[in-house]
Amino acid sequence: MFQVTIALLIKSGNGPKSKKIGHDWVQSEFSRLFIIRSKKFTHFKGLLNQTQELRNTADYSSIEINKKKAKRVLEKTEIFVEQISKEINHES
Repeated sequence: MFQVTIALLIKSGNGPKSKKIGHDWVQSEFSRLFIIRSKKFTHFKGLLNQTQELRNTADYSSIEINKKKAKRVLEKTEIFVEQISKEINHES
């Protein structure tokens, strides 16, 4: 999800200014350009943040993520990656 979002930002001419790309930058740029400005992916509002928070919880804490919540986020993520990939290929 993170990588496909970076690819979309680069493809749209809004690539990072530095070599180190942070999650905060990717989330804010995607939101600014594709949710707020162009209103192209408004249905994904907050999904990058939600997915990052869930990943951080799963990877770096002792809190378990329930199966239903994980499945729901995975399904949304698959749709996100599919639609963003289509957008990247469409702009080619």
